[in-house]
Amino acid sequence: MKYEVKRLNLEDKNIVYDMFKQYVHELNVFKSEESTVDINDIKYLKYLEKYLSDNDKLSFLFIVDDVPVGFAFVKECKSKAYSMEEFYILPKYRRKKIGISMSVIIFDMLKGKWKISVLLNNINACRYWKNVVNKYTNGNYKNEQDNDEKRYIFYFKN
Repeated sequence: MKYEVKRLNLEDKNIVYDMFKQYVHELNVFKSEESTVDINDIKYLKYLEKYLSDNDKLSFLFIVDDVPVGFAFVKECKSKAYSMEEFYILPKYRRKKIGISMSVIIFDMLKGKWKISVLLNNINACRYWKNVVNKYTNGNYKNEQDNDEKRYIFYFKN
């Protein structure tokens, strides 16, 4: 398989928009009823556009054998500090180590301090990121549970 990570910009919004809608729909399962989001709300399109146009936000499209399979949105917090804000692989392409490969490509591209925050009740995502971060850092990372925000957070430097 041929893996590619492509930087996205505003002109690419149609490529990632349908995937983004699926992603938000999947996340709704892990949110309380009052925080569930309607993907058809214009603010989510604006959120996507912000990630494709703001200077401190980096958007990536994952491509396998010329087929778009996922995306990542990374926020550049300060010089050489990054936060993985959104990460998604289409269900059809999961459990094939594509996500791991794409994560490693992004980490290798963006050297510095990293923060990855995951919804606590998204057990699969917590396991996924623990596995990826542990392997990528050879166990040299920190983690914490933020019960107020209901998130599990990983920190590392590469």
